[in-house]
Amino acid sequence: MRETVLYVASSLDGYIAKADGDVKWLEDYPNPEQTDYGYTAFLSGCDTLVMGSGTYRAVISFGIDWPYADKRVYVVSRDPSLEISTPGTTRLSGVEDWLRVCNSLPENGKNCWLVGGGQLIRSFLQAGALDRILLTQFPVLLGSGSPLFPDAFPMQYWKTVNSQAYTSGAWGVELVPAQPPA
Repeated sequence: MRETVLYVASSLDGYIAKADGDVKWLEDYPNPEQTDYGYTAFLSGCDTLVMGSGTYRAVISFGIDWPYADKRVYVVSRDPSLEISTPGTTRLSGVEDWLRVCNSLPENGKNCWLVGGGQLIRSFLQAGALDRILLTQFPVLLGSGSPLFPDAFPMQYWKTVNSQAYTSGAWGVELVPAQPPA
């Protein structure tokens, strides 16, 4: 069955980007074996992406061909001036729109990747719209930046169903929603 999955990397202190949005620290992290931390396998299991407008603008700014041309992409933005210029990309105004779209997608499709910043992640957590989290943490302290989980979402329990330590020193966990302890 199709799931909405957050696949994301964070620093040890819980940031996904520096305060200015820079994620170069991920590229700079030593990775002598060129591990992709499961990205290729994960992406091949997705046919749909949901991203925030900041992430969309960042990918566009890289000056490369649109890397998701073979996927359906939905950009969540309340900014009416946001111009969508990439193939197969649709603008949504919020997580509520995504839930309507998600419910209309074929059940036998592949997963949906939630790729975006903390604000988008928070809105999906608030709506209970995440089925799985794949988190890779890097032993780097950024000290400040964009938090993975910004304040103001209800307390939730998640259960680790898989974990992996990488030779680079990073580690990954796979989490699913769990019931509160009795």
